[in-house]
Amino acid sequence: MREVAAHLDSPQDHTRKSRLLSSMEDKIRELDSLLADLQSRRATLLSLTVELRRTEC
Repeated sequence: MREVAAHLDSPQDHTRKSRLLSSMEDKIRELDSLLADLQSRRATLLSLTVELRRTEC
C-alpha cells in the first residue's frame, strides 16, 4: 500500500508504474492462491462437521 501511495505522490514515471503494476499483480495472484487454499480447508472442515453430526445421532 505504501508503494501505491508513493507512486501516486510522485511525478509520472512509466518504468516505476510498470514495476508497481507487476508487483501488485503478483500480490493479487498470491492472495488468490491463499484464498483458494482457505476455501479448500473450509470445505474440508464443513464436510467433517457434517460427518460428525451424522455420527452423533
